[in-house]
Amino acid sequence: MAASPFQTQWLHALVANHALQAEIVLRRLLEKNTDASVTLHPPDTIYSLSSRSTLRLFRRSASTSLSSPVPKGARVVHWKVSPATKPHETQISPDHIMNHACCQSYSTLVWNHASAVKKIVYL
Repeated sequence: MAASPFQTQWLHALVANHALQAEIVLRRLLEKNTDASVTLHPPDTIYSLSSRSTLRLFRRSASTSLSSPVPKGARVVHWKVSPATKPHETQISPDHIMNHACCQSYSTLVWNHASAVKKIVYL
């Protein structure tokens, strides 16, 4: 969750250990995790996308039934920010997801799995 105490701790650890990869710093923090608000899931529930796979998430498709690139058991989808995906990431909003849920894999994925997006009320 953005601005959570654990995320703040992770960011401080990243700055202090800038020579290490973010995943190593995160793993070390999780090993000594004492924050009750942090839930640890087994590794097989996390699906990591490559830059190429991530770009496919943002492609538009004429298909009315998009298949998810994410395996069924995945609870967390992770991708590293890259210059190629940056323009797409800046467009992400509830409106974008709602308008593209039928033609873009990313929006379909969020629409189907993040129910809060469907509950947004527009005045």
